[in-house]
Parts: sequence; C-alpha cells; structure tokens
Amino acid sequence: MKKLILTLIIVALCSRVHATDRIVNENSIPGAYTTITAALNAAVNNDRIVIAPRGGGLSYVENISSNLTGIQMLSATEGTKYKIIGNITMADGWQIYGADVIGDVYCIGNSANGERLAGCKITGRVHGIGSYNINFFIDNDSIITNQSNYGAVEIYCGRVSGCYISSPDLGIIVAQPITNNSDSVFIVGNHIVASYGMNIISQNRYSYISNNFIEISWRGILILECKAGGTGNNSCINNTIKFTGASGVEGIEFGSPFTPVAATFDLRNNIVISSSSSVGYYINPNSLIVPTFQYNYYNGPGTAFNLNGITPDATNIAASNSTINTDGTLVAGSDAIDGGDPADRYLDIGLPPTRNDAGCYGGSYSLANFTTADSGSRVLFMKAPRVILSNQSFGISGEGLDK
Repeated sequence: MKKLILTLIIVALCSRVHATDRIVNENSIPGAYTTITAALNAAVNNDRIVIAPRGGGLSYVENISSNLTGIQMLSATEGTKYKIIGNITMADGWQIYGADVIGDVYCIGNSANGERLAGCKITGRVHGIGSYNINFFIDNDSIITNQSNYGAVEIYCGRVSGCYISSPDLGIIVAQPITNNSDSVFIVGNHIVASYGMNIISQNRYSYISNNFIEISWRGILILECKAGGTGNNSCINNTIKFTGASGVEGIEFGSPFTPVAATFDLRNNIVISSSSSVGYYINPNSLIVPTFQYNYYNGPGTAFNLNGITPDATNIAASNSTINTDGTLVAGSDAIDGGDPADRYLDIGLPPTRNDAGCYGGSYSLANFTTADSGSRVLFMKAPRVILSNQSFGISGEGLDK
C-alpha cells in the first residue's frame, strides 16, 4: 500500500508571545490612548496596537513611525477599517491590518520573518525603502495613487498578491535588493489598472509573475533584468493583459537591460488582447534572456510575436479569438479556454481538474482565489507543489490573518 505523507505548516501571523494590547480609542476610555502615536510611545517590542475606528468615519490625523520592532496594528472592530491621514513608516517585523490610509506607506524593515501590509486601503504609494527589505508582504490590499513618475508599489523582496492597484503611471516595480539568494519575488493574483503595468529589474531574486489581470494603456510587463543560474526559475505564467488605449506598445517585453545577463524565463499560458497596433510579445535584440515560449495568445490588429530570431511553436496562437469580461474572465467560445499547457502541473483546480485555461483564471493560482471579500479571518497565500510523486513527502505552507 502506498503511503502519503503530508506536512502542513500554517503560519499564524497574529500570534505573539508576551505581547500587550495597546488600545486606541478617541473617547479617552480608561486604559486606552487617544492617538496611535501615544500608544506606540507607551509600547514595547512585539506589542499590538488595537485601534477603534473613529466615529462618523473620521480619521486619525498623524504620521506613524517608531523604532520598535514586531509591532502589529489592527482594527478593534473586525470588518471595519480604522482611518489614518498621514504617512506610515514600517520598521522591523511590523504587521499592519485593516487600515484605510490617505498617505504613503514605507517599509524600512529587514527582519527575516518579514513585514506585512494586508487587508488595507492605501490612497497613496506603498514602497520598500532603499534595498533593506528581506521579505515585504503586500497582500489583499487596495492601492490607489494619482502620482505620476512613480510606481504605486515598489518591492525588493517578498510578495504582492491579491491586490487591486491603480496608477496613472506604473503599477509595480520589482527592484534590485542588496542581498543575492535563491528566493523568489512573487507577483500573483493582482488586478492592475495603469498606464504601465509592471517593471522587473532584479538580478538578485527570481521573479514569479502569475495570474495577474493587467489593464493598461501603454505597456504591460517589461522584464529588463532577472536572476540567472542557480536552482530557481523565472516565470511569467497565466497573466491576462488588455490594452485599453490607442497607443499601446508591448504586452510582454524582454527589454534592453542596464546590465545584460544571460538568463532563462518560462513564458506560457498568457493572453494579450489589444484594439491598437501593439506588439503582443517582444524580445529586444539587446536582451540576453532566453524564454521558454509556449501556449501564449494574442488577439489584436498588431504584431503578435516579435521574438528576435525565436520562432514560436504551434502552441502559440497569433490570431486568437479570445475575449474577456470586465473582470478578466474568458468569454464562452474563446480558444484560450482549455488552451493552456496540458501538463499536470498547470491544471485548473476542480473535481476533476481540467486542462489549464490560458490567462489569469487558469491554474492553481487562479485570480478567483484572490477575490474573496475583505472581512475577517482568511488565508492570504499558500504554496504547494504542483506535482506529487508516490511515496514522496511534500510540504504545504499557508499564511493567514486572524485577529
């Protein structure tokens, strides 16, 4: 009889040992603080700042920063966000949940366990500072900025998942960290509405770009530099890119790098839809990145594939009929339905599982997994192997939120 061994690791991020809850309440109740800053001034490392939303939808008007480590900020009323007008600077190990912030959020933390911004609404930018961060997790947030010439989100290490990101300029930039290791930066399950969706410029981390719905007027994903060699992989899998303007350039581009490096990139199961004379998939002649290029779709009047000497095989569809609904789901009859890579590792979730749908709703990281209503306890992200062999032990890790 075959034996199945399952190792399940659930990370309870809100668990603290010997932590004190510092209550913030505008009404001066006994033992509480009337401002977040006052609560931080009284706190010690690893304390929780439990914040009661102000009456009438009013905001706490203050800039938030402290040298304390391991601080958690969360709402005293589950399902109701507390509002802040001001900038927030996150130090080592900070976790911020359920905030509605008008201002920018900066992360200067560099703890091994990372910093987290989850379940928040940010009317401003979210940026890692310099290249200090080891793991900065940005999960299930709404990030809306009206600032040009900046990315709405800038990250060096960690993850951006399940977010709605809106910017008149760049949505996400993955920048170069100081340290070089075999970790991956995950950009998974986001809905990005911007002029320019994403820019990847990092040779010190692998990039995993998956199941994003990107609505752009100019450029979708620009990959300038990525990590070469080692045991990891760079991947751009199951993304949907839709041009919304008349001046689109490239859907997915391997651009001219600052420092050329020979690397590989797995590019498959993506869809680019355009009403303008754009290029679906482009490799700049100066790029030394060699992609594995399969099961990619293009629907538009422009050029589907301009790959600098690489001939796309028959799995790639240059004249796709695929169209999408406003939420990015495929319209019935689209050739991308059951049109992704048929290998087991890419199967769509279901009983029984079915062949991969190209685009952002295909595979185990389907965008549908990241559209759960923002209320109460939930799983934010899970990692599991795509293929499991008989008599092989395997691990599943999950990260969640619980007050």
